[in-house]
Order: sequence, then structure tokens, then C-alpha cells
Amino acid sequence: MEEKKQQEQFIISILKNILGSPKQDRDGQKEFEFNCPSSICRQDQGKYNLWFNSKINIFQCWKCKYRGTVHKIVEDYGNKHEIDRLNLVLPKSSLIKSNQYKKDDTPKNLICKYPYGFKKLSWDSKSEIYKEAKKYLKNRRVDDAMIEKYNIGYIEEGYYENRVIVPSYNSNGELNYFVARAIDHKDTPTYKVPSKKKIGKDDIIFNESNVNFDLPVFLVEGVFDMFPLYNVVPLLGKFPAKPLIKKLLEHKSRVIICLDEDALRDGIELYNKLMSYGLDVYFLEVQQDLAKFYEDNGKKELIKLLQTHKKIDLQILLKLKLKDIKKSKVEYPETFLKEEWEKLKTTFEENSNK
Repeated sequence: MEEKKQQEQFIISILKNILGSPKQDRDGQKEFEFNCPSSICRQDQGKYNLWFNSKINIFQCWKCKYRGTVHKIVEDYGNKHEIDRLNLVLPKSSLIKSNQYKKDDTPKNLICKYPYGFKKLSWDSKSEIYKEAKKYLKNRRVDDAMIEKYNIGYIEEGYYENRVIVPSYNSNGELNYFVARAIDHKDTPTYKVPSKKKIGKDDIIFNESNVNFDLPVFLVEGVFDMFPLYNVVPLLGKFPAKPLIKKLLEHKSRVIICLDEDALRDGIELYNKLMSYGLDVYFLEVQQDLAKFYEDNGKKELIKLLQTHKKIDLQILLKLKLKDIKKSKVEYPETFLKEEWEKLKTTFEENSNK
């Protein structure tokens, strides 16, 4: 075990000499993000598009698709001394055939189990919790068609009792995650999810079974933002998991970002990041929580709102930034806005030239 650890550290040191320091470098870390050296990504310093797994010694750039075994990157961009050092600790003959690497590099279709006591809301019941769950969803404009489509359920007892369960299914129709939302606002935490030891939200694509990545894909924050939309992936946070980014890149999907107003800074950062990958990205300026907008205004008004999605130009970027600054209620020096304008201008021009 110690010998294997030393080998991994030695290989990482070679990559650091060639690629520079990774985004993070912690003891025991197995996955690293480097700046990609390819001609396509050469100007993307600080983007860290190249992923490397030290356990299986393969790499892939999420943007330009440059990929292979560690020997490939060292032979392409290292010198003879570095190639010799690598072959000394990891001879090519010891590697599995490259097609097997590709298999290992493919994200697994991770699955999980339904929480104990899961019952479908599409099945009639005289249970009081069933009635409360249906009432709760009705108040949030989640109708029977949505309940059927997403196989929404509920639980009467145990760890997830008195909660609405929203399952997620992978491309094979297998359960890969779920979110348990409290029916009573007094119950805490508001949301419960599977244990990270078994499966995490960053390991899966939520609602993958209902998404056609060859069509425009809406990215929203939470599961209730998902219900009134089509072809939508809830991020369950502010940023997409790697399996989702990989899928978007494979299909060259058009992406429409619909994060809440309180996540303006994250929305802009996500927009710029996805643009840097070469994706066709649009931004929807939402004045409030998307699910709340739907609850207050209905489907027709939501459709009107969705039609306002747009590319972010420099003026819009500044407008959004000013909103963010105003919300923070922090006193800034007079030169701050000028400095921010120059930063935004530089970022925008960099992305526009890609």
C-alpha cells in the first residue's frame, strides 16, 4: 500500500513539472484538476479543465476532449528525462489496454435504494399523511400529472417520516438519488437526502431519465424548480456535478441557467465557466425563487419569463453585478465600480474570443 502511494506521489510530481500546480493538492487526494496544455485550452489558465485520476492513471480535458493514459500526456508535453522517470515507476507494459481505460473512465450508473416506507402518491390512500402530502403539493401547484411523471411519493414513519419524496432516475430508469422535503415547515432540516457515504449529489445527474441532452437543457437550483419545466436538471445547489458537465459537453447542449436571484454571483460564475467549455449558454434573470414565481403567477407567466433568456453582454453583466453589490449592503470605495468594470470587461472579452 505504501509503495502504491509513493508511486502515485511520484507521478503527480512529474505532472506538476509539466502542467504546473493543480487546483487542489491534499494528502490522500486521488483526483486532480490541472490546466490543460492543448492548443485549444492554452489560453485557459486558471480554468483547470484537465481531470486526472491517480488511481487509474488516466486524464481527460472536459473542454477539448484531450484524453488518455498518463504516458500520453508526458510523451506529448514532457521531455525525455520525464518520460524515462515515468517508465521507471510505471512501465507501459503494466498498463491495462487503452480501451479498458476508456471503460473505467466512463461514469458508472450509480443507483440507490428507495427510503424505508416509500409509497407512491399516485396510489389513493386514506392516510392522513397522504392527504397532507397531496395538499402540500397542491398548494405549490404540483398537479397529478407531475406527481405521475416524477413518481413522487411520501413516507409515514421512520427517518423520512412526514415528508414528500422526489426520486431521480438515471438514463436506464434506475433510482440514483432522492430528495425528501418536509411537509410541515416546522420540521427540520427542510430537506433530507441519502447518506454521502452511499451516494452523493455530485455523483449523479438528477432527473437524467427525463432529459434529452440534444435539446436545450434548463439548469435550476432545486427539485421544486424542476416540476413546471421540461428538459431540466436540478443542480441541488449552485454548480453542476462532473457527470452533468461531461454529458453537456458530449452532446454540445444548449444550456439555460435559471438560478434564483439570491445566487446572482454563482449564476454569473457558472455562465462564464460553461462558456469557457465552448457551450452555447444563456441566462434567465429570475426576480425570485423560480418555484415561488410559478406558484404565485402560474404556467403562462412562467412561459413568458422563460422566453426572456438571453446571452450576457457586458452591460447585462454590469447590471447583474450592481444588483449583487446593492444586495450585499457593504460600503465600497469610489474607485470600486471602475475596477469592477475593468474586471468584467476583461472576463467578457476573454470569453467572447473563445
